[in-house]
Amino acid sequence: MFGSNSAYNSWFLNPEVPAEIEYLVIKDKYSKFAHKFNAVAKWSLRDQLVIIVMVFLYYPIYWYLTSRMMKKKWKKVALFIEQYDFSKIVKFSSSDFKIKLSKSVDYTLCFLDILNYQQSNLKLFYLEMPYIIYLSGNGSFLKPFYINT
Repeated sequence: MFGSNSAYNSWFLNPEVPAEIEYLVIKDKYSKFAHKFNAVAKWSLRDQLVIIVMVFLYYPIYWYLTSRMMKKKWKKVALFIEQYDFSKIVKFSSSDFKIKLSKSVDYTLCFLDILNYQQSNLKLFYLEMPYIIYLSGNGSFLKPFYINT
């Protein structure tokens, strides 16, 4: 998932199926799911305007409103994932998999995991060089970058 759950960079799920999960999902149904997810995760114009205005009017309220809206967006996305019927997307029975949605502490990163219990993939348990270290935060004084654990 891309984005940092902010007014300028909302969470975004690529409609094209990633190579790692091509064997798990049906392409056209995954694309429809991604478009619906992106519609839910997108910040409204009203929220964006409120954030922009608060930057100039009173900066502490900007941070308060931003964090409050990020939490609200997380709850909305979590409810969407909880209510969505994933048995239409995956190629195997619903008892063989689980969908897990998680986030970073500051609500900037979002992870959507498809756990397939029928087929374990042992290559995920070994790290090969080079590997990517994901950082969370905005890189500002109040929200510096940090390693999400």
